Amino acid sequence: SRLLPRAAVFVRQYSEAFIQALDILASDQGKFTWIEKTPGHLRFIDRMENLVERARFIHVLRPGPDNIASLYEVGSRYPELWGDGYRTLDQCVQRWVEDIQLSRDCLGRPTHRLVNYSELVEAPRQALLELCDFIGVPFESNMLTHYMTVAEHLILKQETWKSSVLEPIRNADESKFYKILNGEQRDFVLSHIPEDLLKFAFSSTEQQKSHADISHH
Repeated sequence: SRLLPRAAVFVRQYSEAFIQALDILASDQGKFTWIEKTPGHLRFIDRMENLVERARFIHVLRPGPDNIASLYEVGSRYPELWGDGYRTLDQCVQRWVEDIQLSRDCLGRPTHRLVNYSELVEAPRQALLELCDFIGVPFESNMLTHYMTVAEHLILKQETWKSSVLEPIRNADESKFYKILNGEQRDFVLSHIPEDLLKFAFSSTEQQKSHADISHH
């Protein structure tokens, strides 16, 4: 709090103080970079790019049906923590559609990298090698195992839906579409997801790169 200006006039004054605080926290732990993971910040990318120097963005694309079911599950179980935006299935569908559209709009930008969730799960080492190179962090093999120990210090007590982070890497969303939703709900979800977005979220990283190359010619 001592870093935050008491009488700031511009947003940049607060953002610079916030970034300085994160830099100090990283430096105190012998690190030279930090990662901030808040899905909702996807909607403020342009502002962050303007305020945070040398920022890099990693978009993890999750298949619509299972991810929507997952959002609906946590929204129903923890309404007091997740708010009103995930109380209905329609809201969860709309959220996923809007977020995927925002990520697709960033395809091809040099400071953005889009990663398919299933590829990250199936080949985590290769995915991490590429992502570490992208953000300028040396790859270390213990990243594939030590993350569980690190996560224990990052997850808040009330964030019980993040418990899978403490487990071996696996597809946490797999089959939730069938486990959480009934037949009528599944039909609703599938009928409200635009086909092009559904295909895009399932596409491989190489297919996305090809799409970006075509789009920029």
